[in-house]
Amino acid sequence: MHDQRIHDSCELRRSTDGIRSKRQAFPKTRITRIYLGSRDEIGWRVRFSLHRTKIVRVFTDAIYGSSPAARQAAERFASEDAAYCQEVLALMRRLYVRKSSKTGIPGVARVDRKKGGPYWVAYWDEDGRKIQRKFSENLYGAEEAKEMASLERRRAVGPYVQRLMELKTYLEIE
Repeated sequence: MHDQRIHDSCELRRSTDGIRSKRQAFPKTRITRIYLGSRDEIGWRVRFSLHRTKIVRVFTDAIYGSSPAARQAAERFASEDAAYCQEVLALMRRLYVRKSSKTGIPGVARVDRKKGGPYWVAYWDEDGRKIQRKFSENLYGAEEAKEMASLERRRAVGPYVQRLMELKTYLEIE
């Protein structure tokens, strides 16, 4: 009876790979019931799209014992992954080079000032506070100041890079 209610609340779709599926009312998590052939039920598929990378997991009825158990596992995975995906996106915004970057190094910029002369600045945030470290070209030279700012930025965001790698490994993202 429970399975019938699930099937009745769905609309039938046909994908290009020949597997039929019914879309559920989970728009954010994209949990879909999948079929093979006419009535052979397989299980539940969870889909995410994260930074142009598709993440797909299938939770089969055979492994979980029943359709409701497989669906529950898929929902649990999707809710956990939603939180992980938000964290990955926040870390990627923090660590990746923006198109408007003139240096090509995220969090490092050159500032030209008439008073005091030009300097390189490394910036990041820690515990909600904005942090900056400045390296004067007059004191260190242009290349040395840029290198020092770059090293300071890499040192400061090291834990964020490590966490991003852990999440990408867990979510199987390149």
